[in-house]
Amino acid sequence: MTAIEHTENPSRKTFAFYWSFKDAIRDMPDADKLAVYEAITDFAFFGVDPNGLSPVGRLAWKLIRPQLEASIRRYDACRNNGLKGAEYGKNGGAPKGNQNARKQPQRITPGDNPKNNPKNNPLNHNDNANVNVNEKGVIGGDVATKRRAFVAPSLEMVKDYFLTIDGSDTDAECFYDHFTANGWRTGKNPIKDWKAAARNWMRRKSEFNTTTQKQTNYEARKTNFL
Repeated sequence: MTAIEHTENPSRKTFAFYWSFKDAIRDMPDADKLAVYEAITDFAFFGVDPNGLSPVGRLAWKLIRPQLEASIRRYDACRNNGLKGAEYGKNGGAPKGNQNARKQPQRITPGDNPKNNPKNNPLNHNDNANVNVNEKGVIGGDVATKRRAFVAPSLEMVKDYFLTIDGSDTDAECFYDHFTANGWRTGKNPIKDWKAAARNWMRRKSEFNTTTQKQTNYEARKTNFL
């Protein structure tokens, strides 16, 4: 198999490389392993199907190709969605007819203000519970238990939640791929509430897409894995 020259301009700048890809080829001889790595990158960056793979390489490629194709479709959808969002921003917001353009600002009446209506002030609620909480988080004289460990959501959970915040399946897939790739972190800090991160993603999705593309430009040039 002859790899494509790296001087050619790829049709996309990045793609998701999953653990299952490495797991499928890690026990192969080095020559076959390298050939499959080249097949993955040539297909992802240039859309070229491999040729000249060994029988075991072809078997691994049959397992890898469907998931790689799905990842590429999501990447292209994310990129196009981000470009549209940036264009809408330049033109002053979402186009007429878009559900985001139809949103009305929330109206707050004087009675909703806690200062004007003590009943709406959460600090005035008293359920007669005999639990004392101080500023250090001590409950009933004992130190409160630590925050529960973060558990990454499934793609279906993310899609279901995005429907509740006016997001599409494409938005959910972009969000899921982005945070799966970076280990569910915001900057250097691990995510504590993925739903809050999802709401922030919807508010700044065009910015996230642009930032993700810039960060991966350097990584896209590393196509020689061994």
